Amino acid sequence: MTFTEKLTDADLKDVQRLTGRGAYNFRVFIYGPVLLVLFSLGYIRRSNWTMVVALIVVYCVCLLYSLYSRHQASSKRLEKINAMRPDLISFTNDGLQAEGPHGAAWFLPWRSFKSWREGKRVILLERAEGKQIHILPVAQLTEMDRLSIRQFLQSHVTPLAH
Repeated sequence: MTFTEKLTDADLKDVQRLTGRGAYNFRVFIYGPVLLVLFSLGYIRRSNWTMVVALIVVYCVCLLYSLYSRHQASSKRLEKINAMRPDLISFTNDGLQAEGPHGAAWFLPWRSFKSWREGKRVILLERAEGKQIHILPVAQLTEMDRLSIRQFLQSHVTPLAH
């Protein structure tokens, strides 16, 4: 099996969901409204409605800026990841083989991977040493192709239980 696709924004979101980064984003997003409500309650008791409205406006502006800057950072991260990705990734019986731009090539034997897991759009191969992962985009593949990839990986690498 050979992979040539670059990652999309939806693929990157699936990677974040699989690695647990999405939960962090949700916690950060929910803290703002909680603090806003607590401050508003303090001002409501003093009948200072203009301050409550000002707090809501400030929060909304900060939220919009945060969403915009997060989108910009995600786009830059995606460009950087795609620039570092090899042009061609292939499965062999001995390991994972990749070919990059300008003829650069590398090979990793299957024993260098400790586990793999599948998301809706990607398969993550986790290296045994360090915290490196290899991302295989599978969103464009048919279910039969994905099944053959699962079977191949199960025979070479231990799947990670969800």
